[in-house]
Amino acid sequence: MQSDSDKLNPSAVSHRLFADQVHKQYENTWFGTAATLINGMILVFVLRGHVQNVNLLVWLAGAGLVSASRLVVYRFYRKSPAAKSNPQKWNAWFLATLFLSGVLWGSAAIVLFPSDSIGHQAFIAFVTGGMVAGAIGAFSAVLPAFYLFSIPALLPLCLRFFMLGNDIHVAMGCMVFLFLLITILTANRMHKDILSLLALRYEKSALIVDLQQEVEQRKAAQGDLRRQKQQVEAIVTQRTAELKDANQRLRAIITYAPLVIWAIDREGRFTFSDGKGMEKLGLTPGRAVGKSVFELFADNGPVMDITRRVLGGEFVSDTIHFRDLFFEVRLQPLRDADGRLAGAIGVAIDVTEQTAAKEALRKSEEKYRDLVENINDVIYAIDRQGVITYVSPVIESVLGYRAEELIGKTFFEYAGRQDQARLKEDYAKALDAVSGPREYRFLDKSGETRWCRVSSRPISEGREKVGIQGVLVDVTRSRRLEEQLQRAQKMEALGTLAGGVAHDLNNILSGIVSYPELLLMDLPEESPLQRPLATIKRSGESAAAIVQDLLALARRGVATHELLNLNRIVTDCLDSPEMSALNALHPNVQISTRLQPDVFNIYGSAVHLFKSVSNLIGNAIEAMPKGGRIEIVTGNRYADSLVAGFDSVREGEYVVLSISDSGIGIPENDRARIFEPFYTKKAMGRNGSGLGMAVVWGTIKDHHGYIDIHSEEGKGTRFDLFFPATRDQSKKSRTPETLSDIAGNGEFILVVDDIPLQREIATGILDRLGYRCEAVASGEEAVEFLRSHTADLVVLDMIMEPGIDGYETFCQIRSLHPEQKAIIASGYSETERVREAQALGAGSYIKKPYTLAAIGKAVKEALQR
Repeated sequence: MQSDSDKLNPSAVSHRLFADQVHKQYENTWFGTAATLINGMILVFVLRGHVQNVNLLVWLAGAGLVSASRLVVYRFYRKSPAAKSNPQKWNAWFLATLFLSGVLWGSAAIVLFPSDSIGHQAFIAFVTGGMVAGAIGAFSAVLPAFYLFSIPALLPLCLRFFMLGNDIHVAMGCMVFLFLLITILTANRMHKDILSLLALRYEKSALIVDLQQEVEQRKAAQGDLRRQKQQVEAIVTQRTAELKDANQRLRAIITYAPLVIWAIDREGRFTFSDGKGMEKLGLTPGRAVGKSVFELFADNGPVMDITRRVLGGEFVSDTIHFRDLFFEVRLQPLRDADGRLAGAIGVAIDVTEQTAAKEALRKSEEKYRDLVENINDVIYAIDRQGVITYVSPVIESVLGYRAEELIGKTFFEYAGRQDQARLKEDYAKALDAVSGPREYRFLDKSGETRWCRVSSRPISEGREKVGIQGVLVDVTRSRRLEEQLQRAQKMEALGTLAGGVAHDLNNILSGIVSYPELLLMDLPEESPLQRPLATIKRSGESAAAIVQDLLALARRGVATHELLNLNRIVTDCLDSPEMSALNALHPNVQISTRLQPDVFNIYGSAVHLFKSVSNLIGNAIEAMPKGGRIEIVTGNRYADSLVAGFDSVREGEYVVLSISDSGIGIPENDRARIFEPFYTKKAMGRNGSGLGMAVVWGTIKDHHGYIDIHSEEGKGTRFDLFFPATRDQSKKSRTPETLSDIAGNGEFILVVDDIPLQREIATGILDRLGYRCEAVASGEEAVEFLRSHTADLVVLDMIMEPGIDGYETFCQIRSLHPEQKAIIASGYSETERVREAQALGAGSYIKKPYTLAAIGKAVKEALQR
């Protein structure tokens, strides 16, 4: 029949076996604790004259605390009724206290180590080794317990011997390390034996006796180990001789190594110099011994500096420039047994090639960094998830964000809402191939939209695409310029059409405007024809005003450039009968002004500016059907750089007129078209021909100015008109001329015009003013006439078809009569050809349709020149 132990399953046997191992360890607690206290007190007593008392007392107190902790754990183990049912827990407590004991003995190599006595050092090694040797039998039942005690106990001592560095201590360190290995091997062997002994307890009880005998044999082996320890000292002596031989071999190696190795005393004299690298310094190994560093290298500042530093007790690690070479240098101060500086030892390696390579790499990286960070375009990189991993600093000038604010953020979140989906789709495609330039809308830090052109290419790591990198260019300004150019070209095309129509209408209207004036001069005031003729004259003038709108649209209508004050234009407009009538129709609209008193003057046409201001105020009033507020502001402004807006304002001094209202605002889609001719949002039948804003545009451009619009639906609109400022001051106006002031004295005047009606009107007015007149239909006829005749003055139409124009006619007349006087007339505004004729000697320019006052004044002034 099998015993109960034979019937146990393998798992239960293993559990009970481990519980026996732990129990065996606890049985040796009193022995281990007593050994710790006794040996500790002996060690302290022996070292009392060589180690500070404080260190001895602290270490001894630590021994007492560790021993007490072990006894406490042992007491709880003995009292626990279920100690063997949970051996892992009690094993953990035992290992922890045993590890503290090992650390305690290991700390003796640090706290109690006598620097001045090698014999006492050996005694520490002897005592600590004895404790470890005794631990073989006490703690081999659970092998980790032996490791946790022996390794922390002996390894610090071994390292301390090695750190001292001399031959004896290195040999002693080797012996301690060898002793540790031997004890570990012995403990392993004993551990196996103990396991076997314990296991046999559950197999055959007859073997227990044999195991006990084996244990006794192992104890005898411990005695052998103690005897082996005594042999260590003899071995140390033998190893010392061997180390001397090793030093000689080491010297041979140093001689051929590509290094420079040297040692100096506290005065800086070489006590050793060797290494194949000495040749690069122009020295022979060993020849520098006895010479001073400060003499051999007096002309080399870096060598002198590092030598002074190391002789001052500093560890030196530096790269120095010696002649054309670079050396990486390590210098270690040397101290004697009393801690006083005895000299230094150094090693140098030639790193000239590496230094040159690093410098080339640094310059390359710096050049690349400067290029990336200072280029006007934005360089960026994003990962597969669209997270920004790099962006160059110039991004701040584009979107207003600093580069560090964007790192780690998603690239797509800064795109405009309209372009986010398209940007994500294009990004997915860009991961597979290089993507050509595409333009997207982005939102800057202030919320404004910026147009950017984006190019990208995939980033690869091996075969995997990990993201994209590319270039982002701000094209907002170029887009605006393109829009302005398209708008200007459209206006120019429409203006050309309007100008042609206006020229023909001017010729037709001449009779309607000029003849009633002549007829009214001949009729008595009580004539019944006075009123109809006056009505015809006013209707003609109204039609002429529309023609002037068309000419302004064609940018051919601003004929005069007089010195003006914009404040006066605004006040005249607000005081005009037309504005009074408009205010009466809209009583709920309040108009306020803030006119800068010292506003600069401008050059321009008062009539056209008056018309433009009236149009803008009228539109503002009609934009507030339920009433509201209009504010008119003037002021001086200096634009020190290009101002981007609806119309880009160039650098310079300007007088700015701002007209703002609190009306319905202009929808974004309509803003680009409000200056187009005949474009209107007014209902059919209401005032407005669709030319009002087109006239404003044409007038601003004729005055070399700019216009900007700020509008928000439901909140109102502001127009900013920029006029080039002048510092010229206005002169006092002269008293208007009377009819007698412009009357002639029979002077002969030749009228040249290709339109019969215009010739008839001009000669009729001049005859009435007392001049003799003749008229011809072309420039060629005028030249031919003046070959055989003379004229006091020639009235020249500038545009005549077919044949030569007014300028060419005047040139040919001047070749016949160099002093010939002339004035220029046209339905268009003053052109370059007009100015060329005036430079040649022609007088004033008058605009059709003719009025008696205008042509009379121009003729009088030309004759008096």
